[in-house]
Amino acid sequence: MNKEFWMNPPNINKKDNMTPSEKAQELYLKYYGIPLYVKTVKECCNIAVDEVIEFMRMDDEYSETASNANSKWVNYWLEVKQEINKL
Repeated sequence: MNKEFWMNPPNINKKDNMTPSEKAQELYLKYYGIPLYVKTVKECCNIAVDEVIEFMRMDDEYSETASNANSKWVNYWLEVKQEINKL
């Protein structure tokens, strides 16, 4: 974690239009308060992101409205996962 992150944490009240980096930091901070090792915090965040991605892919698979409607958001969450691993 860099000093900038701790001095200016992301605005976790800003739920709309969060960048993947901001979302990764938000997830990290939610787990960071739990007494876990940094590696474990990242693993927990990645598990949460994987669950979101899996749900979105299943939703696309079973949706009758539009094929791959969630692909933009799946890509967003894949970027969030990359940002988590950088923390």
